[in-house]
Amino acid sequence: MLPTAAIGAKVLDEIGHPWLQMNYDPGNVVYFASERPEEDVRHALGRLGHVHLKDKRGGKGVLTSRRSARASSTSRRSSGTSRSPASPAR
Repeated sequence: MLPTAAIGAKVLDEIGHPWLQMNYDPGNVVYFASERPEEDVRHALGRLGHVHLKDKRGGKGVLTSRRSARASSTSRRSSGTSRSPASPAR
């Protein structure tokens, strides 16, 4: 796990294989690196394989915006599970 997309982009450049992409988690960027994901994510553009979105409550940082508030409100009304298409059903 790498703390930011900026660091991840450097690692991908060093590896140099076009099939490798990032699994970007903006909540972890806030929690582990105290960075702003809306600024950090620009380093990942064009290299995203997956983005993990979740409610961010408490911890070292709090993400606030109308869009994220609306998204979290919608997700709480859904089934309560979140999985990528490749993940097995729970």
